[in-house]
Amino acid sequence: MLPDHELLEIFETVCSVKAHDIFMPESNALKFKFRLRIFTMINRRRQGNPLAYITGKKHFFEDIFFIKRGVLVPRPETGELLEYIIKDGYIKTASRILDIGCGSGVIAITLKKKYPEAEIWGIDKSAAALSCAAGNERHILGSSGIYWQMADILRRPVLKQKFRYIVSNPPYVTSGEYRDLPDEIRKYEPPEALQAGKSGLVFYYKIRKLLPMILEAGGSIFLETGFRQGDRVRKIFEGEFRNIRLLPDLQGHSRFVFGLDYETHS
Repeated sequence: MLPDHELLEIFETVCSVKAHDIFMPESNALKFKFRLRIFTMINRRRQGNPLAYITGKKHFFEDIFFIKRGVLVPRPETGELLEYIIKDGYIKTASRILDIGCGSGVIAITLKKKYPEAEIWGIDKSAAALSCAAGNERHILGSSGIYWQMADILRRPVLKQKFRYIVSNPPYVTSGEYRDLPDEIRKYEPPEALQAGKSGLVFYYKIRKLLPMILEAGGSIFLETGFRQGDRVRKIFEGEFRNIRLLPDLQGHSRFVFGLDYETHS
């Protein structure tokens, strides 16, 4: 069988009741009409389908986000990235913020919720991801005015403005690491949202190259990296910022690279 918390999430999704009501004697949650859907979902999960694709949702930070096949499932580490940014006060003004590789929109939407006066852009090369992100914006914020744009930074980004802050959880899994990922990830989640070549660093080098065109002087960048990559990513951005910080995740891995006070090189 599946872990209890996964079973309860499936029951809640199908029956539209909270977990604590499911097994009450007077509850109609497990009527016959629900059983087939529940058993179908359980079988899909046992076959390796990610739970978020089965239920169509994922709890992230303070909200429930809609998730669909073809869009990366949000990870807890990205929530840790946002915890650092928000709770430690790295964003101090209602400025323009860019989310590179926005996926389901968890970063852009969470920041818009915390900084409603900010002008926030989310870019991704995936039409499925942008559609999912826009749907999550409507669901969580209503019409908040986040700008969603299709762009592939490895090819021809079309951004024509600069930003005070850049946040990104780009693909960073190496080719070798990708082959060793669990089937649940490798067989179901979009490979283009995970893989980043032999070194796993291609997106960080590209972002550094784009800085003069997309980041304001004195601006900051906040990056998530693989759990073995933090120091290498920090070195990529050395010389670009007056202050670079390498911060740990909850497991103690040096995972988040913050570049503060960008120095332009004209």
